[in-house]
Amino acid sequence: LVTGSRDGGVRVWNRETGAQIGNALKGHTRPVNAVGVSPDGRIIVSGSSDSTVRIWGAETEELLHTLDHEDDHEGWVRAVHISPDSKRVASGSRDKSLRVWDIETGEEQIRTWKAHDNFVDCLSLSRNGTHLATGSYEEKTAFVFDITTGEQIAAYEHDDNVREIAHSPSGRFIATACVDKKAYLWDAPEDPQATTENRPAPIQTYEWHGNRVFCVAFFPDEQQLVTGSLGGGVRVWNRETGAQIGNVLQGHSDVVWAVDVSPDRRTIVSGSDDNMVRIWDAKTEELLHTLRHEDDVNSVHISPDSKRVASGSSDQSLRVWDIETGDRPAPIQTYEGHESVVSCVAFFQDEQRLVTGSVDGGVRVWNRETGAQIGDPLEGHTEIVYAVDVSPDGRTIVSGSGDRTVKIWDAETEELLRTLNHEDSVYSVHISPDSKRVASGSDDEMRVWDIETGK
Repeated sequence: LVTGSRDGGVRVWNRETGAQIGNALKGHTRPVNAVGVSPDGRIIVSGSSDSTVRIWGAETEELLHTLDHEDDHEGWVRAVHISPDSKRVASGSRDKSLRVWDIETGEEQIRTWKAHDNFVDCLSLSRNGTHLATGSYEEKTAFVFDITTGEQIAAYEHDDNVREIAHSPSGRFIATACVDKKAYLWDAPEDPQATTENRPAPIQTYEWHGNRVFCVAFFPDEQQLVTGSLGGGVRVWNRETGAQIGNVLQGHSDVVWAVDVSPDRRTIVSGSDDNMVRIWDAKTEELLHTLRHEDDVNSVHISPDSKRVASGSSDQSLRVWDIETGDRPAPIQTYEGHESVVSCVAFFQDEQRLVTGSVDGGVRVWNRETGAQIGDPLEGHTEIVYAVDVSPDGRTIVSGSGDRTVKIWDAETEELLRTLNHEDSVYSVHISPDSKRVASGSDDEMRVWDIETGK
C-alpha cells in the first residue's frame, strides 16, 4: 500500500507484514493530501499542500517528475487519480482547476480547465479512463468531463452541496452523496460530443430521512448501493427503485466516514468517528464484528478476496484485519511508523505491500506480512497527506497533500519523480488502470496528469 502524510512523506508498505518498503519518498514540503498508484504498479503520484504533484517510480523510489511550473496548480492539491492506461495523472486543486498530465514526460500538460467555482473535493475516473466525474462540497452541481478534450459533457444538479461521487464498476452509473440527506444515481454519459447543456435528471434518488450522507459505495453487481451518514447509520438501497432495503444497520454512535462492500457481496464494512470498524452480513443485516481503533476511523477497504479489511485511523495506524477468524478478530497486522495520524492508505496490486500517508506529511511503504516499513519514508510534503495511490504495475506511488501538491514517486527507488502543483489542498488521487495517468482532486478543481511527463 502507499500512503501520504502531514510531514510531506510518501511511504510504501507491505500488506502482509506491515513493514515499510524502502525509504520514504521525500520531496513535498507540506502535507500530502492525496496519493495514487498506476494500474501497472510502476508509478506513484502524490498531491500536496505545497502546490505540487510529484510522480515517483514505485520500484526505484525515484522522483520522476515534480509538477510545479508557474502555469501549474497554484494551490493545495487535494486529489490525484491515475488513468486506467497508467499514462496520465489527473489532479484537482484548491485553485478550482482540474489538470491532466503525461506521466512519462512530466512536461506536457494535456488538459487544464476550471472544474468548479469552488474547491474540488471528490473525483472519480471511469473504468475506460475517458471520463472524469467531479464534485465540490461547496457547490450543488457535479460535473463529468472528457479528459481528452477537457469538455464538460454532463452536469448533475443537486439541491445542496455534493459530498462524494463514484463510478459504478462497469462505468454505467455515477452515484453522488449530498448534504441534503440524499444519495442520487445518474446515468454516466456515453456521448463524447455532449455539451454543457447536457443536464440530466437523476435516474434514482435515495432519500435519507435523518442526517447528511457522507459516503457511498456500489455493490459489485451494481444492483444495490450502501451509504453512511452523519448520524451513524448505514443503509442499503435498491439501485433501480430507490427503495431502502431492509433495516438501518445501527451500531455506530457518530458520523460514518467510509463504507465498502466485499467483492463476493456478502459483507459490508463501515468506519466511523466512534473509533470503530463494523463488519456486517449484507444479507442478514447481522453485525459480525466490531473492530476498535484508538481514534476516528477515516477509511476502510476490503481486499479483492473478500477476506481482509484495511482501516486507516486518526490514531496514526493502518490496520489489516482478518474477517473470517472469529467473533472478535485481532488485526493480522498493524503498521506503525508514522509520527502522526495516518490519513490515507492504498494497496499495491500484488497485495504484498501497502502505502500510507499521514498528517505529518509522510508517505511510507509497508510489508504486508511482517508489518515492517520498507525503505525510508517518502519525504517532501510539508502538510497532511490526504490521499495515496499505487499504479497497477507497482512502479509508481502518488500522494496528494494539504501542501497543494501531488507527488509522484518511484516505488522501488523511492525517488520523487514529479511534483504537480495545485492552487489548494489535494484531497484525492487515483492512478489509471494503465498506470499512465493520475487524477487529482482539490478545492473546486480536478486535474488529470500524465505520469511520465508530469503534465
